[in-house]
Amino acid sequence: MRRLTLFSLCLLLAGVPLARAQTVTAKTIEQMERDRQDAFIRGDADALDRTTADAYTTVSPGGVVADKAQMMKNIRARKTQVLSVKLEDLSARVYGETAVLTGIYRDTHITDGQTSQANSRFIRVFARTPDGWQAVAYQQTALPAR
Repeated sequence: MRRLTLFSLCLLLAGVPLARAQTVTAKTIEQMERDRQDAFIRGDADALDRTTADAYTTVSPGGVVADKAQMMKNIRARKTQVLSVKLEDLSARVYGETAVLTGIYRDTHITDGQTSQANSRFIRVFARTPDGWQAVAYQQTALPAR
């Protein structure tokens, strides 16, 4: 215990927050995704901005590529309002400073006054950045409606 305390003290004195010094787990990554989806439902652009890396890239089910600036512009404009999200079959794998999360995403949303549903298999990549663990990439493949 003394070594851990001394190690923690050294990290603090060096300016390294303890949360970033600890190893992230698969369960933590899965929870980060749940938290991101909750932020989409709430329309919490600030939370999504904090948890998304500046170099973020997303690919829609239709193959459209967007960056963080485009994503944040759409979120802040409330172009699409997410009403509910269901995540299934989440599986996270951590590789040092990077984590890969796969799963199934199902939502109900409103775009341009029309309510519809999205169903897709996805892969999200998280990486440890100077600002903590952040989403760096996301890609979706459309699934048939259930």
